[in-house]
Amino acid sequence: MEIRPLVARTDVRQAIRAHALAWRSGYDHILPADRLERLTVDPDPDDVDEWIARLPDRDGVTLAASVDGGVRGYVLVRWAETKYFVRGGEAELKELYVHPEWWGKGVGTALLENGLSRVPADRTGVALSVLTANDRARRFYEKHGFGIDHTGAVTIGNATYRTMIYRRPLDR
Repeated sequence: MEIRPLVARTDVRQAIRAHALAWRSGYDHILPADRLERLTVDPDPDDVDEWIARLPDRDGVTLAASVDGGVRGYVLVRWAETKYFVRGGEAELKELYVHPEWWGKGVGTALLENGLSRVPADRTGVALSVLTANDRARRFYEKHGFGIDHTGAVTIGNATYRTMIYRRPLDR
């Protein structure tokens, strides 16, 4: 497995596919089917451009996990323009998605470890938000040293979903 910056258009295209398939599998019992079906698994050049435009360039890092020449997942960690629950001195683990065919094969762990290793030394911890009903993701983060700090909520489409806010100190 190779972990590398997510910059090449072909890698971004594959990351978009992994993202959509992970959402469809991971949230199939949580979010409405029509919402999940709208996620593109076959992105066009405009979709790729939109993704590239939202990737952090200096105040964060986006890494891809490549196995056998294909992107199997990605992680996005940022330390500026973070969400409301991120405290001063923390970074945000904004996204970590792995193609469902690669779940349980170490891709997520490799992405997490590599992403956190690139957080600047002036950051003391990392925070993230997970849908409360996403048991698989919650188990993953708890296994990797994240603890529940408090609850929150997020609006997706026209519905509001409960979230768990997790934190983990960064070991330096």
